[in-house]
Amino acid sequence: METIRVVTLGMRCPQPVLMLAHSARGKPVGTLVEVSGDCPTFEKDVRIWAFHGESDEIAPLALEQKTVDLVKRAGNNRVKFSILPGRDHMIQEDVYQKKELFKWFLE
Repeated sequence: METIRVVTLGMRCPQPVLMLAHSARGKPVGTLVEVSGDCPTFEKDVRIWAFHGESDEIAPLALEQKTVDLVKRAGNNRVKFSILPGRDHMIQEDVYQKKELFKWFLE
């Protein structure tokens, strides 16, 4: 399993969040991300909204649930998890058409 190391020392929000998003883009499911930095609000700024198709046969739903549970156990309670009924692996169009997602981005 690949591990990405993201160093954000000296950066202030939103820079660490943008660096994290850029570094993780396109990485496979299960990639670990280690972030080191000194931004005092970073932990509060990193939020996760995970989406998964209920009928996904490529990436098991149980793996996504396990990942969400691990993040919560690590102390990040700003995690949302939405299971899309009847959807398979290709959920991009469903997700990016959700008006709630864009409201959530701006919270």
